[in-house]
Amino acid sequence: ALLDIGCGSALVANRLRDRAAHYVGLDVGAHHIASAASRYADYDGPLRTSFVRGDGERLPIADASVDVVVFTEVIEHLLQPELAVWEIARVLRPGGVLVMTTNNASEMPLRFPLFDPGAFIEKAIGFRHDGVISHRPWVWPEPVSAHVLDEGVVAAWVPHTWHKQAETRRMFAAAGLSTITATTFEFPPPQSRSAAWFDRRGKLGRRMVDGVEAVCSNVPLLNRLGCHLMMVATRTDGGSPTPPAGIWPGPFSR
Repeated sequence: ALLDIGCGSALVANRLRDRAAHYVGLDVGAHHIASAASRYADYDGPLRTSFVRGDGERLPIADASVDVVVFTEVIEHLLQPELAVWEIARVLRPGGVLVMTTNNASEMPLRFPLFDPGAFIEKAIGFRHDGVISHRPWVWPEPVSAHVLDEGVVAAWVPHTWHKQAETRRMFAAAGLSTITATTFEFPPPQSRSAAWFDRRGKLGRRMVDGVEAVCSNVPLLNRLGCHLMMVATRTDGGSPTPPAGIWPGPFSR
């Protein structure tokens, strides 16, 4: 079974339509679950699908019942992400795999490196040694798109937190999740002037971006500077039964 936490419109399921597997999509929003379930209401392929409304910090899933957990662009919106990490460790079978993506606290600066070489050096080294990454606010608010808000709600904001690779790796290890690989992706940063320049060139620009990302992803040190972080971990027999104090630096953590 594969559990997709924060499944949204079930894009992960779309990639698995031809696989004989059991896909479980979980999201906190009722509209997401209803929309994703409707897409597969008449599906008659080999993939079995289930859709569940639930909270990533309190998964309605049995212990050691899942082979793969997909956790993409979700952890940065949790005020106590360690609770979700321990829940993932609980539901994964020994040897099961977690695939997580999030924003990268070692994010590539938006300026050309010649204008700010120190920032590039900091981010490259900080990928493994998070203590050298300069202080940042642990969380900042991000607006929710108006079309997903309930009627009568004028505006809403969700938390958005930084995640450092080395810090997250230590949190995984404490939960009994051994990191297999960690890499970054998305070059150039989507907010940068260079990204806007490529975007104005349409299909050609997208091909050029693919080329830039391929080069950056294979150059030592430079490959640590992507805007997003992907970590793959496996469930081991170890780990603390509950999150140790201070395992995550947020003010809501114990």
